[in-house]
Amino acid sequence: MLTIKDLRVTYGEQIALSIEEPIVIEAGDRVGIIGSNGAGKSTLVKSILGVTKYEGTILTNLRQEEISVHLQQNNYVNTIPVKYIIEMVLSVNIKKDEKLQELISYFQ
Repeated sequence: MLTIKDLRVTYGEQIALSIEEPIVIEAGDRVGIIGSNGAGKSTLVKSILGVTKYEGTILTNLRQEEISVHLQQNNYVNTIPVKYIIEMVLSVNIKKDEKLQELISYFQ
């Protein structure tokens, strides 16, 4: 569905993103990209969408309209608990998903 190999994005002399190990995302996978400011999260998404120049290989049969992105700038009303947002975005029930409970606990 989506394979990324040897991806590199530069802005002038600055390396914005370098992925050396292959990343393979299969149908049905939901992927979170987590990192500090300037780590290359947005650059990766822009590369996948084809809106920024990159070197390397991005293989996919997805169209841009089939890719969903939830950015940290998305705003929700303060009355909705974060757990409901997670359940909505992932289409899961947190109480029934031990791996998700482990991730939530890890990131507090």
